[in-house]
Amino acid sequence: MVIRKFILVIMLFVCNFLYANDSIQYEVPELNEENVLIQIKKHEIPHPHIVLVQSKLESGNYKSKLTKTHNNIFGIKRGNKYKKYKNYIECIADYKRLISSRYKGGDYYKFLDKIKYAEKSYTKILKKLVK
Repeated sequence: MVIRKFILVIMLFVCNFLYANDSIQYEVPELNEENVLIQIKKHEIPHPHIVLVQSKLESGNYKSKLTKTHNNIFGIKRGNKYKKYKNYIECIADYKRLISSRYKGGDYYKFLDKIKYAEKSYTKILKKLVK
């Protein structure tokens, strides 16, 4: 009987340990220019410095209401609504999936114009900020 109780306690401990480890969330680095650039490069997004400036421009230097409430640093929409992300890293991954995955080389500014990422004046502003 003692052995059964011991085994039961061990099994409960192991199950509790496994369950607790399943719910562990990974630590998301602080939202700042350095960490965003690291994540852009980690996701192998072309022209990382242009994309970094896009994130800063779209998010008001990571201080906009949209950034704070939706973790959306690029102003990405689904239909007429802004998409909401668990964290800014998910937003970067979505940028890669939705935007940069269509890029086939050449001038990135022309690419952004071609896919109608924003108004025509957007790429002119972007160019000034990148330099």
